[in-house]
Amino acid sequence: MTIISISRGTLAGATLVAEKLASDLQLPCVSREVVIDAARDGGINESNITEQMDALPTSLFNNYSKERDTYLWYMRSALCQRATQGSYVYHGNACHLLLANISSMLRVNVVAPMPYRCKAVMENQQLDLKAAEKYIQNIDKWRSKWVRHLYGVDWHDPSLYDLVINLEKLSVDEACQLISQTAALPQFSRNDKTQAELTNMALVSRVSAELAKGGELFTGQIKLSAENNILTISGKARSKEACDVIHHAAKQSIGDAELHFEVVAAMDDVSWKI
Repeated sequence: MTIISISRGTLAGATLVAEKLASDLQLPCVSREVVIDAARDGGINESNITEQMDALPTSLFNNYSKERDTYLWYMRSALCQRATQGSYVYHGNACHLLLANISSMLRVNVVAPMPYRCKAVMENQQLDLKAAEKYIQNIDKWRSKWVRHLYGVDWHDPSLYDLVINLEKLSVDEACQLISQTAALPQFSRNDKTQAELTNMALVSRVSAELAKGGELFTGQIKLSAENNILTISGKARSKEACDVIHHAAKQSIGDAELHFEVVAAMDDVSWKI
C-alpha cells in the first residue's frame, strides 16, 4: 500500500472519505497534526499559521520569506518521516505537492457540487443558503491563492491528481471503494524502489529543514542529495565559518546516515570534503 493524499475544497466531503478509507484499509489518518508538528519544530507559531491559512496571503509568507520556506521544509520532513514508518491516508494542505517526488503516491481530489457543499455549511455553521455560498466562495478563493503562493500551481488543475472523485452521485462508501481499487494497482505499490525513494527524501528533507531553521540554507548556494543512506552536500558557502556551521548542523540532524560534505567557501575558494 502507498501514501494516499486526498485534497478537497471547503466541506466537499473529503474528510469523511479520508477517515472512512483509513478505517477500511486499517491505516493511520493524518491531517492537522502534521501542520502543528511542522510549525512547532520550525519555531513558527502554530496559531499564526492557521490564522493565515484562513485569510489571503500576507507578509508572513511573502515570496522571499525565510519562515515560509522553513515551514514547508518542516512540513515535507514530517510527512516523509511518517512515510518511512508506513503507509497512511493524508487529507488537506497539499501533501501531494510537498511529496511530488514520491512516484508511488496516490493523489486524489474529492469534489462536490455547490448544493452538496452548501448543505454541509448550513448544517455546520448555522448559515442560510446565501451566506453559505459566500462562505464557500471566500474559503475556496483563499485556499486557491495560498496554494499558488506556496507551490506556484493551480490546485484545480486535474493533471495534479491521479483520481478525481465527484460526490454528486457517489456515496462516501463508493468513493472509498474506487480509491481502494486504484491504490491496489501495481504503480501505487510500496516496494524496495519506492522505499528507497522515501528514505532518501526523508534524509534530505530532515537536514534541509534544520539548515533552513538556522538560515544556512538561504545564505549560500548549496545542494543536498541522498542515495543509499549517504547524504551529499555540495555547493558554495559565504566563508569557511559558514562551511563549519553547515557541516555541524548536518551532523547534528543526519542520524545514522553517512555525510559527504563538498562545499566551497566563496571567500577563500577552499573545498571542504569530509
